[in-house]
Parts: sequence; C-alpha cells; structure tokens
Amino acid sequence: MMYCPHDHDPDGDWISVGLNLRHTPATNFMIRCTFSLLDDVSEPVPRYTTECRTATCSNKGVVMVFPTFINRAELEESAYLKDDCFSVKCDITVTKIRTEDKAQFVMVPPSDMHKQFDCILQTGELADVTLEVSGETFAAHWCLLAARSSVFMEQFLPMKESADPHVQISNMDSKVFRVMLRFIYTDSLPELDDGETMEMAQRLFIAARRYNLEKLKLICENLLCNCIDTSKVASALLFANQNGCVGLKKACFKFLASFENLKAIIGSDGFEKLKTNDPNILEELVANVNAP
Repeated sequence: MMYCPHDHDPDGDWISVGLNLRHTPATNFMIRCTFSLLDDVSEPVPRYTTECRTATCSNKGVVMVFPTFINRAELEESAYLKDDCFSVKCDITVTKIRTEDKAQFVMVPPSDMHKQFDCILQTGELADVTLEVSGETFAAHWCLLAARSSVFMEQFLPMKESADPHVQISNMDSKVFRVMLRFIYTDSLPELDDGETMEMAQRLFIAARRYNLEKLKLICENLLCNCIDTSKVASALLFANQNGCVGLKKACFKFLASFENLKAIIGSDGFEKLKTNDPNILEELVANVNAP
C-alpha cells in the first residue's frame, strides 16, 4: 500500500493512496479495492470511501493510485486526525483469471523447409548457376543466393539473361565456401570437427562479412567465444580486435580477468604474437584486469 501526503507535490492539497504489486505473479489476476478513512471506532467514513475500478495485473509495479483520496486541510480540521495520526483501510478482492487450454485436434509439424533446400543443394536439381572456387565447382540456384546475400544479388543481376551463368570466386577456400553455401540454404551450420572449429569459425566469419551474411557472422563469433581456453584466447583476442567482434573481445577479457588464466598465457607464442601485432590491446587488457 502506498501513501503520499502531498500527492508527489510539496505544495499539493490532496493526500493520495494506492497499491503497488511487489512481485510478478505466476498467473494474471484481476484486482478490485476500496480505500476508506476510518473513524474513532475503526469504521469506514462513507464520505471518504473510494471504490476503485477493476484492474488486470500481470507484472510487478504500480497497480492503481487515487491522487485525490482526501483533502489535506479537511483531514487536519476533522475529528479523524488524532495525535497527527489517522487510519486507512484497504479492502482488496483478487480474482484469478482462469485460462483454459484449447483442445488441439490437428498437430502442425515444424517447418522442414531447410531440409528441402538442403536436398536441392546436394542434388543440384534445377540449379541455374555454377560457382567455381579454388578449382572446385558448385551447382547452385542464383535466386536463392541473391535473396540471402545482397552481394550475390549485385553480382548476379547483370547475368540473369545469360544462358550459362558461371561465376569464378577468388580468394576463397572451397571447404569454407561449401560450409557457407550450406548455411545459405539451411540457415545453419553442419557439425564442425573439434580440432578445426576455431580456424573454420574465423575463416567463415571473414567469408560471411564478404557476402554480408550477418547471422553467420554472429554464429561464428559465438563459436569462437565457446572455443576460448588458455591455448586459444590470445589468438581469439587478436582476431576479435582486428575484426570488430565486440562480444568475443568481452569474452576474452572475462577469461583473462582470472589471474591464473592470465599467468598461463604470458610468454606463450600466442601472447607474443598478440603483443607484436596489436600492442594497444595489451593496454586495454591491463586496464580491464585492474578494474575494480
């Protein structure tokens, strides 16, 4: 129950009262309340009895407020104020909102579109463009590639009238491209071998940035965060700082906030490479470790 002698205004003329829900309820409910000023025998004074509207409550916080419960001057002049004290009664009625589960007669399966797209990628059925990467050729569907990547869209538009569209992609490893292509079609990555996760995630991140695949970039950054240990944190931090991976950088700093972890990497090849290639990051690292 809330009480404000001036209705939040030091010069205000009214006393306000209200209700505040302290905790978020497990289920929604409806509440109705009545505030009453009590007389000297603890009975409600009809003139100063206010019944509220019904309110539905679902989150903690203010439920209802009565900003003009009683005029302050009237109270001070009345017989209900004794020794600078008065009593207010609040009657609360709570009604639980009953929710009934709707009967479900038909079970709708989750989407399996990704499986269908993966199938046409693997079979090459209806493929209308070939992509050559590091000597390996991939059959693909230019409309799908263009829909997923604005870079492919710009690249393919001038070729849409070509009878045999063929694209040669340079500076890209075919293994990395295959995984990226799988993501474009299925919106997910295949399982990566534990030993190659970090290297593949870094190379995929670069490819995703090249083709403007923002979700793939985030997936790769998350994979790198999960790879952090004493043998990999230095190279992960170097990669994060050079490629603007804010989340990965925070994860590295958190890992190195432990004195034991920091001690374990000092003098390692990865640490020396970090010190040589990005000395400024060491200043940030020291500041982060010394932060309270």
